[in-house]
Amino acid sequence: MNDLDSSGNAGNLIVRASDFLEISGGTRLLKNEDDGENFFVTSSLFASTNSDFSGNGGKITIETPYLKLFNGGIITTSTNSSGKAGDIIIRANTIEVKDAIETSFDSRSGITSSVELEGTGDGGNIDIIV
Repeated sequence: MNDLDSSGNAGNLIVRASDFLEISGGTRLLKNEDDGENFFVTSSLFASTNSDFSGNGGKITIETPYLKLFNGGIITTSTNSSGKAGDIIIRANTIEVKDAIETSFDSRSGITSSVELEGTGDGGNIDIIV
């Protein structure tokens, strides 16, 4: 997790795996006190900015021969501020993305960069090099 609440730029996340990197599944957390529904968190690598943040989000770089995203596993950057969401750079020989997790929000496996509801900055670039 790379989450910042200030005016500077966020740090970068670099993952180098010699055989493979698998991001899969999630976990059900305690019930939400407001509505009593279960809160579900998927396995992920992410970098995000908060609404009080004016700097840019961190970049995610992944280098591995084989990247597997299963059962709702995600790689994502996002901004909820005026800063730009971080870029995602993936260098892999093989990338396999499949399956979703059955939750109230139906989490899908994938690679994304987004601008959230209150964000005014730009989404990040996604570069996949195979």
